[in-house]
Amino acid sequence: MFEWIEVMSFTVTSSRAWKAGISILAGAVGTLLLAVFVAALFPVLPLTKLMPWFIAFNAALSGYMLLDKTRDRLNHKRLFAVGAGVGVVVLVCLAWFFLLPFFTGLVPLSWQDLLLWFGAGICCSGLGGILAVKYFQL
Repeated sequence: MFEWIEVMSFTVTSSRAWKAGISILAGAVGTLLLAVFVAALFPVLPLTKLMPWFIAFNAALSGYMLLDKTRDRLNHKRLFAVGAGVGVVVLVCLAWFFLLPFFTGLVPLSWQDLLLWFGAGICCSGLGGILAVKYFQL
């Protein structure tokens, strides 16, 4: 029985989907942790102006980490890196829309901010993927 659990645990944690999910989740949690830290120092409204920088950094980290974890197991590496950035932005936006009104009562986010967040996430995760491809010579 325990051997079966060990085998199942190994196959789940070694799958590509698990590694992609962990990379995306790490980027989203990192972005939210930076936002919470800065929100403790500044009011909420200027935080929307700093979020593209947080998203850009953590999306690049996610793209790089995804290719670092999967190495040669992915065929379209840069596309998956960009997808990791999109996943980070989607998770951050969902958290922003569902958690911020709970704490502050308002959501200070416009469509322009949302497009800027997606642009930063897509561009920088692609750059993180390019850096990983060049560094690991994939």
